[in-house]
Amino acid sequence: RYQFSTWLYTIALRIACDYAKSDRRRPAHVGLDAALAGATTPAATSCVDRAEQVDNIWKQAKAALSEEQFTALWLRYGEDLSPAEVARVMGRSRIAIRVMLHRARSTLVSQLRTPF
Repeated sequence: RYQFSTWLYTIALRIACDYAKSDRRRPAHVGLDAALAGATTPAATSCVDRAEQVDNIWKQAKAALSEEQFTALWLRYGEDLSPAEVARVMGRSRIAIRVMLHRARSTLVSQLRTPF
């Protein structure tokens, strides 16, 4: 019913779009030499520093957000649940959880940007 070229063009277009989407999600490739040249501290020390930063961010989130926002944020990013799973756990709609997460992230970003 349709021409073969139309079918082939559609497949090629969808493959290209999928590739472009997945390429944006991947981090930029950094060579091992460049990564090692940029490192000023040993790997173990940087891992400890990173863990302390993550703990500090969660403490700031606990202080800045409401209990419900913090719970939603923790379930989403700390426990790696999907928004639908967070909604099921908290007994809220998926849209309500998405709005709550957006507002919690906005509050946290503004809190982190202010000087201490």
